[in-house]
Amino acid sequence: MMDAYSEFFDDSEVQEGVVVVVVAVVVTYELLGFKTVGPFVTMIYTMLVGDLLRFVTIYFVFIMGFSQAYFIIFNSFHDTFDRNQCFIMSLGNFGDTYGTLDCTDHPTTGKTLFMVFTAIVSILLINLLIAMMGNTYERIAEMKNEWMRQWARIVLVVERGISPEERLKHLMAYSQPMSDGRRALVLRLHQNDEEREEMKDILDMKRVHNKYVQRRKNRKNPYEDSGDPTPRDAAPANPAKKA
Repeated sequence: MMDAYSEFFDDSEVQEGVVVVVVAVVVTYELLGFKTVGPFVTMIYTMLVGDLLRFVTIYFVFIMGFSQAYFIIFNSFHDTFDRNQCFIMSLGNFGDTYGTLDCTDHPTTGKTLFMVFTAIVSILLINLLIAMMGNTYERIAEMKNEWMRQWARIVLVVERGISPEERLKHLMAYSQPMSDGRRALVLRLHQNDEEREEMKDILDMKRVHNKYVQRRKNRKNPYEDSGDPTPRDAAPANPAKKA
C-alpha cells in the first residue's frame, strides 16, 4: 500500500494521468446544460451514485462470503485460493477454478458453492444492476426539461462566484427592457412545433397547480367567498328565552 502511495506522489506521469481523467469528468459537468447530451450525463451520474453504489454494497457482501468459503475448501490443495479469484469468477472466468475443485478434499461442496455463486452473483446480481440502470434511464428520459434544470443550476453556480455589482453589470448587458421597467432575458423568439407543445404542457401544469392551490385555500375557509356568515358569527337557530 505504501508503495502505491509513493508511486503516485513521486511519479509525475502518474499524476498527469490522474489529472487528465479528473478533467474529463469535470468537462462532462459542463455538458449538463445541453439538450442533446445533458440528460445522458445526468443518467451516468445518477447510475454511478445511486444504482452502482447499491449494487457494489450487495456485491461486496457476497464476494467476501464466498471468497472465505473457497479459501477454506482450497486449504487441502497445494495451490492456495486467491481471494481475488471470486471477483474474476463473477466476470465469467470459471475454467481455472472449477477444474481444480476435484483436487481438493471437498469437491462436492466446492461445486455446490460454485453453482450457488454463479446463480446469485453472475446471473441474479448482474441482471439486477441492468434492471436498476434501465429504470433510471426511463425515469430521466421522461423528464423533458431535465436539461433546462441542469442549465439553471450551472448558471446559478456561476452567478454565485461573482460579486453583486459585477452580476448587475452583466445583467444590464444581456437583458432586454420590458414595459413595466424590469429587464428579462430573451432566449428564443421562434419556436418549433415540439417546443410549442412542450411550453403548452408546462402552462397546463401550472394552470392545474394554481387551481389546486386555490381549491385548498377555499377548503380551509369555505365561507370566505360565499359571503355567508361563519358558524361563529351566525345567530343560533333557537336562542334561549330569558326567564
